[in-house]
Amino acid sequence: MAVREWLRPKDTPISFFHSKAGDGGLQICQFTKWIPFLKLRQQERLENFNHPAFKQHKEHLQELPLKAVKYPEINNESCKTNEEISDKTAKDLYKMLDGRGLKHAKEVRAIHSWKTDGNKLQRGASFISSVKVHGNLLSMQARAARGRNETTMCNAGCNSRASLSHIPQECSRTHGARIRRHDALVKLVNEKLRNLNFTTLTEKKIKTTAGLRKPDIIIVNSIESWVIDAQVVNGYDDPEDLHHLKKQYNNPDIIKWIKDKTGCQSVKFTTITYNWRGIMSKTSANDLIDLGITKKDLKISDWKESSRNFLNIQYNFFSRAC
Repeated sequence: MAVREWLRPKDTPISFFHSKAGDGGLQICQFTKWIPFLKLRQQERLENFNHPAFKQHKEHLQELPLKAVKYPEINNESCKTNEEISDKTAKDLYKMLDGRGLKHAKEVRAIHSWKTDGNKLQRGASFISSVKVHGNLLSMQARAARGRNETTMCNAGCNSRASLSHIPQECSRTHGARIRRHDALVKLVNEKLRNLNFTTLTEKKIKTTAGLRKPDIIIVNSIESWVIDAQVVNGYDDPEDLHHLKKQYNNPDIIKWIKDKTGCQSVKFTTITYNWRGIMSKTSANDLIDLGITKKDLKISDWKESSRNFLNIQYNFFSRAC
């Protein structure tokens, strides 16, 4: 109840509260599932405790009819370890409409620790906003119309349902905000790379047979150069798949341009791929970590994405009122 009063979420799945942070939840202890394990552990310790002073008490306890402790259940399935509870709670979350976009969170667990580490980089209001975006908990037209005979269409003329995924990702009203969100992500990573003493080029226009291309970041190096492109994708597809689909810059014309510019021997390609709920592609994260970006940097980038998406949604709401 206290968490609901603090965060004020709307129709939140119970499993979102109790799933591990790395699985997409808030990692709040589930006492109804945890206490039976404590009771079982206590009984085992009493049975195996052989101190002479306890011998008489042990014999007395063995004569008492001890109440059988049942293993906790999730969806009528018994859980015999804490790991089973965590796994089944996460699976229960991913079955929910609001939890579907979090099912790939476990691929890069470390970046979600902002929900539990008590960092001082966020104000309380910013933290609450980020949690609501991360959990798909903000009230939009499509969400408010659940079970009601009301219109769910976006009133910006988009011919789409006004869902929380539509507003920050597709709505014509937030197009400019999406560009600013993309540019802020590129700026953050570019600054980190420059702090690591990399020489970088941003949004260089390169003519190719497929048309004009503007890679977000090019790391200039005489031995090995990198082309990095940023994208914030929808919440239902696997970010890993969309990372591998982003291959438009991996073509001979761009490779030749970079080799001519830098004299490097090889060119590698990667992306900065998040979905709008802050779930990151595993390969994208590993490539950035190999370049020297820390997990803490990725964590900060993660909650900043959620905060920016909240601002986009807020902008849409106030624009609608005009």
